Amino acid sequence: MLLVAAGAAGASFGVFAGLSEAEDQSLAASCGRDAGVRCSADQVADLRTFDTGADASLAVAGGLGLIGGALLLIALGVRPAAEPDEVAVGPLLGPDVAGLRVGGRL
Repeated sequence: MLLVAAGAAGASFGVFAGLSEAEDQSLAASCGRDAGVRCSADQVADLRTFDTGADASLAVAGGLGLIGGALLLIALGVRPAAEPDEVAVGPLLGPDVAGLRVGGRL
């Protein structure tokens, strides 16, 4: 479920990034780098909104993808005790550390 949400957030990033690029091109022609005139704050308000949406979507997609991927690895790493080979992946969280702990025996 987290990976699906990460994919949706990634798609949202794509939409916002596309809108941002289109708005940037439009502003460049009317009041930006190509026109030689500075754009006002009102003129770039939509661009800033699209940029913020893209940044937030990318952060959410990355976070959900990381958590979903870690949980998937944990779920795949769980094996019955009867099998001699074991690989375990677990989260490592603390006040000064965040990551994955990997261990096992072959």
